[in-house]
Amino acid sequence: LAIKIFSALVNSMPDEQTGSTFTWLNSPMRRNQNVQTLIDMVRIGQWYKDRSQVCQCY
Repeated sequence: LAIKIFSALVNSMPDEQTGSTFTWLNSPMRRNQNVQTLIDMVRIGQWYKDRSQVCQCY
């Protein structure tokens, strides 16, 4: 029970960031792309963003 309580997000900022990324990637010039392509692009961007925050190697 404690794991579920402490793993809950305190705000919806990650959801808002993901929504903003979808909006940015799904611009009028790209509206004909496949939905799965859009999802994959967001996942890749999130993966690289998470890794850049973990490894500050300079």
